[in-house]
Amino acid sequence: SIGGELFAGMLKITSVERGSVLIFYLASLAMVVPIVSTGFYTVLASFLLVEICVGAFFGIMATLRSRYLPDSQQTTIMNIFRVPLNVLVVTGTRLSDYLSHSMTFGVITSWFF
Repeated sequence: SIGGELFAGMLKITSVERGSVLIFYLASLAMVVPIVSTGFYTVLASFLLVEICVGAFFGIMATLRSRYLPDSQQTTIMNIFRVPLNVLVVTGTRLSDYLSHSMTFGVITSWFF
């Protein structure tokens, strides 16, 4: 995947911790684009960039998880964080029924910070 290649290249020039901040920042900036632009190709490019960042995120999280979480507790800790994640997904999906698209993306983008 492109995100995986981005992650591999990132490791050659910086640490996982510093690189993760850059990837998260890049994804956050890409999520701002649908707030300020309605151009189809501009928004599509920003979503593709977010997906590339998600691909890099999987490599980052796997590395950080193996480095900082004890093997015996990894499953429990990761499952605990799935509950709030699912709440955010459902909330973001439901927001689109009540708010404009730009407002919805504004709220979702704020969750990145």
